[in-house]
Amino acid sequence: MKTQVIDFREFVSGEYRQQKKIINSIPLFTLAYNPFVVSPSSIFSPPPMITKAYLLMISVGTLLIGMATIEKYLGTNGFTKIASSIFNTIQTLMPLILIGAIIYFVFANPLLGGL
Repeated sequence: MKTQVIDFREFVSGEYRQQKKIINSIPLFTLAYNPFVVSPSSIFSPPPMITKAYLLMISVGTLLIGMATIEKYLGTNGFTKIASSIFNTIQTLMPLILIGAIIYFVFANPLLGGL
């Protein structure tokens, strides 16, 4: 058990029962340094490589959502052979496209020297 030393005046006035706030002081350098800075200029005018990556992701996502929608429409309306061929195409090509995109981004990364 921890022993607490109380001043006589604090004991008489009852102030010793109130918890004192302990302020954790954070060094100023820690508050000033933030490696993850997001500025409006970096969002609205990204570098060309980031713009290409955004466009690539948006186009691939749109293509996938469109193909899934068409596949669902064809499957519900009785065109099962066409829907299954679309499914098999997506199932075969998507891993290859994903691996190719990862390899491209690794080799085209400006932090690694680029192609």
